Amino acid sequence: MCRQTQKMTYIKCILPLKLTWEPYYSTDCQVAIGERVRVIFARKEYVGVVSDIVDTPEVATDRILGIKSVESGLESITGEEIRFWRFLADYYMCTVGEVYKAAYPESRTKSEKTAAGIKERLAASKERKVASLAERIERLRERLAKKDDALAKKHSESVIQRLQAEKDSILQQIELTQKAMEKVAAEQKCGESMEPVTAEALPEILKPALESSVTLIQGADRLETYVRLASHTLAEGKDVLLMVPEIVFTEQLADTLEDVFPGRLLTFHSHESIVRRREVASSLREKGEGRIILGTRSALFLPFAQLGLVIVDDEHDTSYKQDSPAPRYNGRDAAVMLSRIHGCRTVLGSATPSLESIHNALLGKYASITLEATSHITDIEVIDTFAEKRKNGMLGEVSRKLIEAVQEVGGKVLVLVPWAPDEEFRESIQKHIECEIATTYASKNMRLEGYSLIAVMHAEFMLKREDFRADERALQLIEQLRSRSEGARLVIQTSKAEHPVFTQMLARYDGLALLEERKDFGFPPFTRMIEISVRDANEARLKKLARELAAHLPVNVIGPMPKETYKGDETPSMALWAMLPRTKELAAQKESLYAAVNDFEKSFRYQGHISIDVDPV
Repeated sequence: MCRQTQKMTYIKCILPLKLTWEPYYSTDCQVAIGERVRVIFARKEYVGVVSDIVDTPEVATDRILGIKSVESGLESITGEEIRFWRFLADYYMCTVGEVYKAAYPESRTKSEKTAAGIKERLAASKERKVASLAERIERLRERLAKKDDALAKKHSESVIQRLQAEKDSILQQIELTQKAMEKVAAEQKCGESMEPVTAEALPEILKPALESSVTLIQGADRLETYVRLASHTLAEGKDVLLMVPEIVFTEQLADTLEDVFPGRLLTFHSHESIVRRREVASSLREKGEGRIILGTRSALFLPFAQLGLVIVDDEHDTSYKQDSPAPRYNGRDAAVMLSRIHGCRTVLGSATPSLESIHNALLGKYASITLEATSHITDIEVIDTFAEKRKNGMLGEVSRKLIEAVQEVGGKVLVLVPWAPDEEFRESIQKHIECEIATTYASKNMRLEGYSLIAVMHAEFMLKREDFRADERALQLIEQLRSRSEGARLVIQTSKAEHPVFTQMLARYDGLALLEERKDFGFPPFTRMIEISVRDANEARLKKLARELAAHLPVNVIGPMPKETYKGDETPSMALWAMLPRTKELAAQKESLYAAVNDFEKSFRYQGHISIDVDPV
């Protein structure tokens, strides 16, 4: 059903497709921007979002198709959501349709449609139930009136007692039926009332987080700070989004936050059921008492009605970056824009902030707070395996110094390596040291309490020459281990002990030396990096077209160069790097670059082989 108007209306629609334009449709229904409509495009049916309403379209009206229906059972998209989509599409060089598809995948739309039908049936069922109970009460009252009439007449004592007992029974039935009506009515209202949250006075060190739009908080013990800031926001009646890089962290934090904010915690990530995610999204459309939403980067696409604070924990973590498909956005940077759209504050937290965030803080774009450590900070010992080999200090992969360190501390030992160790490697280590073995990447999701010693072996393999971010990541990993391994001894075993990364890690991490190096070489954050990737199973064609693409682009690029393939996706690919200066011409250069890539795809009929990644990690 639709609300018809007196004249034909022309609308623009965002479709969940890679379109650089938004097609026109016509309708005689009354529609609003943000409503969803069912349309035909290229002989296929899609659910689109009304993005504009015009009196005079820019194309001939006889070429414009009519919509099939207004999807009144689906929630409308908010203006803030559409603004956020357009920002992501513009910044990350993709189409708004690709962002819409990521925000509202087909499974979510189907779930909403199913839920709308269920909701309507439940509402109708409850209305029928209320009406039926009301009719029952009316009949009982009629019976009660008759009993009162009968009691008003003269009867024997036994008859009066019987009539009185029947009257009492009717009164009891009326009372029970009224309670049943009240229960059904109450079920139609939103859930139970939440416990009130009161905001304690914030300590002086945290005041910048209230006065600045973006605040960088550096330190290992950040949870208490988050709780204080969240309490302040909830007390204002606003919602708080607390983002974490991995689902495992939501599981670790959920119990703590539920204890602190009983009845106010909502979780949102891909391991939650579709039904649960839909319920969370639906509840956030309504204004009310403040809630805290704990989620991963996908939570950015929720329809917030009263967002007051966004916290991005471990903001340096590369898991915030969406690698495929488009939009290839960074959840940290997208969170800053989402906050700007909603007029709220952003807090970025990490023990080892990204160089981009440190740079923004140094420029004064972000306020900066450094928390004092409340727990023991582990010292680091570096073992030079190159030197140890020369003095017979190695037993295969393990140094004698490491074995001595393990014997000194006793207790549980964890050995980390920068690759997936095979059984032969494990045996070569465990014949000298009784230990657990894991990858350095897996360590970020591990609980490190209880280990007496943590060793990183072959640490030099973290320093990949082809990755200019390798030094930053290695320093961040070691500093994260240092801050999380309270009471444990931390040993780094490497053949390149003289490398600046290993000499810098002996001091506290501040990123300043790495920033100077990046500035000298013209790497981010002093330039804007865009990676154009070409994938093709035909390697000869891949190399030829990658070279032709490089010549076709309007800016100078580095490459083409081979890209590393991964298990499960071994299609050969090559990369081109564009390093654009951060000047007023940056937006125009990005637009020109995007147009050139699209032109190349059409000219060479090479769609589906090229992808663009802004700020790759």
